[in-house]
Amino acid sequence: MKIAIVRLSSLGDIIKNASTIQMIKKHYPNSEITWIADSIFADILDNTKDLDKIIKIDLKRLKKNFSIKKLKEELNKLPKNYFDIVIDAHGMLKASLIAKRISKQKICGFDKIIKENLSKFFYTDIYPFECSENEIYRYNKLSANCLGFDFEKDDIYKLNPFLGCEKKDYSKYDKFFKEKNIVLAFGASKGWEAKKYPIDKWINVINQIDANFLLIWGNESEKQEAEYIVSKTKATMLPKADFNDLKYIIKQSDLIIGNDTGPTHIGWAIGTKSIILFGCTDKNLMLESVNNIAIKSESNVNYCKFDKNDLSIQNIDEKIIIQKIKELI
Repeated sequence: MKIAIVRLSSLGDIIKNASTIQMIKKHYPNSEITWIADSIFADILDNTKDLDKIIKIDLKRLKKNFSIKKLKEELNKLPKNYFDIVIDAHGMLKASLIAKRISKQKICGFDKIIKENLSKFFYTDIYPFECSENEIYRYNKLSANCLGFDFEKDDIYKLNPFLGCEKKDYSKYDKFFKEKNIVLAFGASKGWEAKKYPIDKWINVINQIDANFLLIWGNESEKQEAEYIVSKTKATMLPKADFNDLKYIIKQSDLIIGNDTGPTHIGWAIGTKSIILFGCTDKNLMLESVNNIAIKSESNVNYCKFDKNDLSIQNIDEKIIIQKIKELI
């Protein structure tokens, strides 16, 4: 059976959605699983256990520099009427159009938990879920319903780490590792300033913990913030890392801590301890365990539409973060 999963972006959602691959292989060990993702994010799936193929398409770059020729080139990457079952876990029109092109017949998707309602018209099978349900459970339950196997809420705790690292030379990062290595992901996606914990509070946390803090960054603004943190602490700013580098860095570390953003979710998916701070978003976006801890502000959230004006993450007490770090390392 040939199965395709369409989840084009974003980084955190792709990571959490990818947990379903192992469950599909458990029930259908001879299946062929292909993932369709935007090239900007797709490398995070390189060397993912049980994933047979990744189709990387340049949709975001195409949007910035559109031409009919380039559109045809991207469409030609998608095999027409090839897959027996397509799971659209993205819920946008562009994803549904891709699903329609590559599917022989069956396309599965969410009911109301989608971004564009027109997507539903392309689905042959629609499954309802509540916004308040754990996101990892939601993705796995969609696959289970679509493929006809059982998956209960407690089954998410049976999931194993699944992200893998590319086999290449990582020596430029090895020199930064010491004892008690803590990766700090202090940034957030563009437009999500409400997810960011104040830099000065991060500095207070770093200065009260005896550990080797490693700062990761992804753009010029975050680079400047990292330089500021370094000037006030003993933290180290790492060289700019791609997704395969990030996986290696986090895998080699004792803990990753940060805001609700893609890199922090790598921790759970690769088997590293993690602490994630939530303000305008909620801890149902991660899988909590003894080694993966959520710290949530006191605000109440609308699970179906997060409020980007909710700055309550700024009110989280540094003492709580410090205590949780000490518990884990």
